[in-house]
Amino acid sequence: MSERSTRYSSTENQKSRHPDRDDLEGRRRKLVGNALRVLRIIAGADLDQAKQLNGVGFSKGDTTLGHRLSALTVEQAMSDGSSARKIIMLALRYIRQAFQIQTHGLF
Repeated sequence: MSERSTRYSSTENQKSRHPDRDDLEGRRRKLVGNALRVLRIIAGADLDQAKQLNGVGFSKGDTTLGHRLSALTVEQAMSDGSSARKIIMLALRYIRQAFQIQTHGLF
């Protein structure tokens, strides 16, 4: 009986052959997760869904998309590159408002 090779079974050899790609994927996941937090803060404050002109929550043009995207999980957003991009872009638009809501309890 021949000895079994440890080439494929050792923990060291099971690590990814592309650590830079794994690191980039982790950073993307973190970015999307943070962007989703921004959207969830805005969605939580957007009780009227742009029916009142009160400066709180998503704008009339963004309200449907914002609420839909804020309900996604990180995994769902990461599986669809288009959703991930939209989440990030929308979060950048509303990050100041989210910061004010979180830090000052405004609105």
